[in-house]
Amino acid sequence: MARFRPDLVVLDLMMPHVDGFRVCKLIRSNPQMRDTGILVVTGYASDENITKAMDQGADSWLAKPFEPAELARQVEQILTARGKPVLRHTIPNR
Repeated sequence: MARFRPDLVVLDLMMPHVDGFRVCKLIRSNPQMRDTGILVVTGYASDENITKAMDQGADSWLAKPFEPAELARQVEQILTARGKPVLRHTIPNR
């Protein structure tokens, strides 16, 4: 991860063999990635999971399933808050 420095990571909390909470904490503890935005997505949006994700350093979260327009809005909001460039694309409504 040290060579690749994304402006934003979309991170699922429940992945096979990987704990999304731990990945979030690792990103925040890495000085080279500390400014990376983190958007957590989860199919298990309990208060406990959301609180834990935010405590580990997530900028925001989305419950699955979500609309593409909501994903785009969250990405834009996080990038703007972190002073990163935002490319705007039109996402058609379903």
